[in-house]
This record gives sequence, structure tokens and C-alpha cells, in this order.
Amino acid sequence: MKKTLFLLPVIFGIFTLIACDKEDKKDDNPTAQNVDIDGNVFHEVKIGTQIWMVENLKVTHYRNGDPILQPSLDDWDNQTGVGACCSYMNNDSIANIYGRLYNFYAVTDPRNIAPKGWHVPSKEEWLVLINFLGGENEAGAKLKEAGTDHWAGYNLDADTTTGFNALPGGYLSHLLDGSFQFVELDYSASFYSSTLDQLVLPGVVYEYGRSFDIVYNRSGVFQGFGLKEAYSVRCIKD
Repeated sequence: MKKTLFLLPVIFGIFTLIACDKEDKKDDNPTAQNVDIDGNVFHEVKIGTQIWMVENLKVTHYRNGDPILQPSLDDWDNQTGVGACCSYMNNDSIANIYGRLYNFYAVTDPRNIAPKGWHVPSKEEWLVLINFLGGENEAGAKLKEAGTDHWAGYNLDADTTTGFNALPGGYLSHLLDGSFQFVELDYSASFYSSTLDQLVLPGVVYEYGRSFDIVYNRSGVFQGFGLKEAYSVRCIKD
């Protein structure tokens, strides 16, 4: 009987150590860490059958090490066919939080802006994600980061259950007079896909890059377009 009583604290201590070890492992960040070509750390999350980046892309170099052009706003309109990127308001401290903005030519450059093992998702891959989350009328709320630390005003129906945590990085808009202007920081997130779409009108065919937009006061995801405009990028694992 005395031996049994003596062993009880020992057995209890062993189980306590095992439980603490399991608890320590449970507290670890469940998303794997990755590093891009510029040394930025990013994480991944599995949603359905897909694995997505948790952060917006920040790189200023293609995968082969070549720099991505960073033109001035006055010169942005001259970048037809040329990949380019920028920080919102040319402020790197904003880019550290919201990522950088890229034109469609950078997104589709064969040198790749995505880290090795990743790629910019096609329109079809975006639609797989959106449909998995209930369709275009509901998916935006499930993709947005919850709260108003980054999203302005009221962030309608947003939750963090998917772990995607979309951030409202705004975008570089192409105005009718040919100039460019930064707009919508904290109010909207526009993400390029890698898909070149066409708009066919009588006598003319317009080509544009398909994008997907999420806004602070809506629960849905809306399809947009751009070429010279600079939008955020989220990558998907190969």
C-alpha cells in the first residue's frame, strides 16, 4: 500500500509533463512559416483543398532575383507591358502591413512574383475558394480580417474563421485623364488573378486582368478588372 502511495505522485508528475508538452505544441502557430526572396516571412492556411498565403505579397524582386520596376506616379502610365509595383502612397511602412501593389504585367511576368512553390491564382482557383465559402454573396465576410484595426468604419459580417484575414490595402487607380491615384486604403481589398479576360463589344475587344474585390460594407466578393492599375496579390500553393 505504501509503495502504491509513493508511486502516485511520480505517475501524476509524468502525466503532467506529457500534458504540458502537448499543451506547448497546441499553442504553436498552426500555420507554417515561409520566406520569400526578399526575406519577408509569410504564413499559410488551408481552406478546403487549397493552401493560401495569410499575408498580402510584399516582394520587390522576381523569383530569379531581378528587381520589379518601381516607377514614379508620373511615369506609371508608360508601363504598358512592363511589370511594376509600389507601396501605397510610396510608404514602405504601409507596405509592411498591407503588402505591395502590382500591375497585371508584373502578375503575369514569366520571371514570377510568387515565391518558389507558389503561384498567383487563376480566376478559376479564386472561384473554387469563393464557392467553398458559400458563393460570391457570402465569401467576402469569411475572407476579411475581423474588427476595425485595419478595416475602416464598420466591417460588415467579417470573421476570421477561415484564417485568410484579407487586409484592405487599397489600390492604385487609373483615372480618366490618364493619371494615377492611390485610393481606398482601409476600405477595400482588390486582388489580381493571373487570368487575362476579354470584354467583347460591337467592333472592339478589350483585354484585362481579372481581379476579385472585397469591401468594408459588404459581405460579398465582386469581380473586377485591371491592367495598369496596381492591386494586392495573394498567392496559392502549387
